[in-house]
Amino acid sequence: TLASLLNLQARHAEARDAALAGIQQNERLDGDTGLADIRLLTELARAHWGLSEHDVALATLAMGLQAAQSLRADSLAQPMAELLTLRGQWQGQRLQLKEAQHDLQRAVALSEQTHPLVADAAREQLVEITSRLGQQESAVALARLLLEHRQQRLGKEHPDTARSWRVLAEQHYRFNQYAEARHALGNASTLLMATFGAEHPEYAKALGLQARLASRQSPGSGVPQARDTIALLERALGPLHVQTLQAKEDLANQLLDALPAHQAPPASAPINEAIGLLEEGTRAAQQRKLPMPERKLALASALILRNRSHADGTSDLPAAESMLQEALVESRRYLGAQHPTTLRVRNALMQLRMPSYAHP
Repeated sequence: TLASLLNLQARHAEARDAALAGIQQNERLDGDTGLADIRLLTELARAHWGLSEHDVALATLAMGLQAAQSLRADSLAQPMAELLTLRGQWQGQRLQLKEAQHDLQRAVALSEQTHPLVADAAREQLVEITSRLGQQESAVALARLLLEHRQQRLGKEHPDTARSWRVLAEQHYRFNQYAEARHALGNASTLLMATFGAEHPEYAKALGLQARLASRQSPGSGVPQARDTIALLERALGPLHVQTLQAKEDLANQLLDALPAHQAPPASAPINEAIGLLEEGTRAAQQRKLPMPERKLALASALILRNRSHADGTSDLPAAESMLQEALVESRRYLGAQHPTTLRVRNALMQLRMPSYAHP
């Protein structure tokens, strides 16, 4: 439990030490410590992942899976499903989306009959992976199924039901179904405020989606809410947490979308702030050894946009081209040559190399 709490606070080195101490203590004990070993291995793996030691984390998780397979048949499903869910989540972060989908589908199948809440936790992760694979209709259907299951099993006012409304709203948003997204988000926000309060990361996710919806309707109108989302997440999770960095990227995109179209942006705060936010997220991803082609594409696009306002002979184009090349390598490798992100990166790189981009 201590290792788990430390991991939640992103104190991963301390979590690693706590988990190792527990494992060493178990080795000296007589009796059945199988489930305790699996939990400790899981937290040790989380700690290594948080320290960007991805290969060690996955190897440790594999040890946990091996230990789970030695349990009695009636004790096997839950720990196996939970470990597969965690591995699927990590593979999603590494853009190994097919592998992630396979693990999460296995987790659902293993636990559906005996541990339906564990199956729903895997299904929630599967919604995100399915969406990122471009299977948007399937993602919306999965999100609806998740909501139905949690309403039936937990009730309409349970915190997990509230989160399921937010997951469904997110998928409607990605599918450009904005009216449906607002309806689902309204249900989510009301329940999340009642169950978690306004300082919880789950409420911040809903607030961030509300900001994106507002900016979609009127460019830039969601910026104040986006700033509130970041402030909330920084207080709850810290400035470099994955969720905080995603919120910063969302703010950057809203700032860029609010700039005047078809003219050079003013060399002032909005464009520079957006670039700074995207650079921060890109550096963090590089330090964590995680591919981020979409974030790099957004940063390159912002640099190209700012380049139009330069009048002093400086140029952002070399940095933009370098960023696009990195994004293209990552997108091809992890998403495939015909994925929409790969095509957008390739198109941006081709346009950048046209003669019209030679000067601001």
